[in-house]
Amino acid sequence: MKAEGTRELPYPAYAHKYNPKTLHKLVDPLLRVDEHERAQIMECVRVAQLCVDHRAKHRPVMSEVVTMLGMAASKG
Repeated sequence: MKAEGTRELPYPAYAHKYNPKTLHKLVDPLLRVDEHERAQIMECVRVAQLCVDHRAKHRPVMSEVVTMLGMAASKG
């Protein structure tokens, strides 16, 4: 994925760039997310980071991904 004016990163590296301090770079400011939504987005980013771990045995299976995303959606 390549943003204007940046060099292209492999998808796993792109996913691992984000954390609570840099999340604002990922979310369009026009969305005006509240703290609850911000927490849900960060949880989705965390799940994405798990899915692209360079160690295959550390990646969640799809049923675990579904569970984690379901829990993120139901929080609050």
